[in-house]
Amino acid sequence: VFENLLASIVPETAKAANERKNKGAFYTPREIVSYMCKESLKEFMKTKLNDESLELGVDKLIDLNDAKFLELKSTGLADLWGVRSKDVVPKLIDVLNDIKVFDPACGSGAFPMGMLQIISRTYDRLTAKYDIDKKRHVYATGKSTYNKYESKLNIIRNNLYGSDIEPMAIEIA
Repeated sequence: VFENLLASIVPETAKAANERKNKGAFYTPREIVSYMCKESLKEFMKTKLNDESLELGVDKLIDLNDAKFLELKSTGLADLWGVRSKDVVPKLIDVLNDIKVFDPACGSGAFPMGMLQIISRTYDRLTAKYDIDKKRHVYATGKSTYNKYESKLNIIRNNLYGSDIEPMAIEIA
């Protein structure tokens, strides 16, 4: 959408293409955005945990597709850190609560939206819920459930930032 809006500013196709090139407005395929988001989040989490023995669990938490993760969960194998999970999971939830993601050339927001999706999915996999009173995600106990709307709204408000040289890009993002 962003590229097409920029192209509509200048009616001639050649000029529009040149305008997009000068502004660095290029479509990033979803697979590339997904890869960048996953790798960024994994490295951030591993750095914050600072324990090599936990890295394989972080990789599985982020990399497994939904079907594989549900399969692990249904067989009771989704306990990615074994007996250490009761300590690791709350720490990872806190790490995600404190993450700040900044895209200095956000364009229409592909990277921030990709991060929104992966952070939201990770909270869900960690059995976190957004606590309105604490204004943070916490480990869900009892009958509390993951509220996708509240969670995503909190992530957008507190964790995702972007800038761009093009004011229209900021509006779109």
